Amino acid sequence: MSRGVRTSLIICAAVILAAAIIWNVSLNATGELTRLVKLLERYGYAVSTDELYPSGSADNTTAAELFASEANDGKSDAAILDAAADASREAGFSADVNRRGNIVVMLCAVSDEEVITLIIIDGDVEFAFIQVAGTDEVRVLGHDRKPRTAGSGT
Repeated sequence: MSRGVRTSLIICAAVILAAAIIWNVSLNATGELTRLVKLLERYGYAVSTDELYPSGSADNTTAAELFASEANDGKSDAAILDAAADASREAGFSADVNRRGNIVVMLCAVSDEEVITLIIIDGDVEFAFIQVAGTDEVRVLGHDRKPRTAGSGT
């Protein structure tokens, strides 16, 4: 990931984080977070509600627009979005990049290098995948995860 893309993602994440904190305070977190924990348990992850972290939110947008707004060069993020969508579909999620709605991004660290990313649109988990820190690699949820690098198509 280039320095410019990484910087853009960090800036966007900070802005989205502020919105997520406001959203989290107003949300009855116990019920929603418990549902997400149970979802992750079906994929073999033992996490608690305390380990789920709201990373951001955006109203009336799509995943494609969310990813594009986080980059200077759009192309890199489009490739990352494609890899995330492929990994999410392989795990059984819709991963409709053009579904419009209120988006919430939740994160859950599963190791020092891996973070589960859940993109929730209007209350439904639309994308669920693992990001590998410091790389463009995206993995499928579950024990037989397959690595996907932006632009690799695998």
